[in-house]
Amino acid sequence: MTRRFDLTDEQWARLAPLLPGATKPGRPSPLGFWWLDPATVYALSLTLIAAVDIGFAVADGRRAVIAVEAAVAAVFVVVAAAGVTGPAWLLVAGLAGHGFKDSGSTATSMLLTLAGGRRSA
Repeated sequence: MTRRFDLTDEQWARLAPLLPGATKPGRPSPLGFWWLDPATVYALSLTLIAAVDIGFAVADGRRAVIAVEAAVAAVFVVVAAAGVTGPAWLLVAGLAGHGFKDSGSTATSMLLTLAGGRRSA
């Protein structure tokens, strides 16, 4: 009996024919990209999130913010690239680190906006 921690084997057996790419053993890939390895999907999502943050920095307009976001995004791209072939914990650390980074920058921008500072996008 295989442990999947979320559904029983019977539930997976009923669900498997409905999922695309269900002929492969194991779970389907996240986000519906069944033709890609799950590590690849998570790595691509990490780089996409970093690219969106660069877009927010461009919308903000300050060169320093753009430079910092581009440097941080480069770090996340390197972590994502290493996580594709390396240990999956690199991707977990990258996604968690990005969440912490975003929560800190959101709190800072909200405080600046409330204090009458420059409003970001």
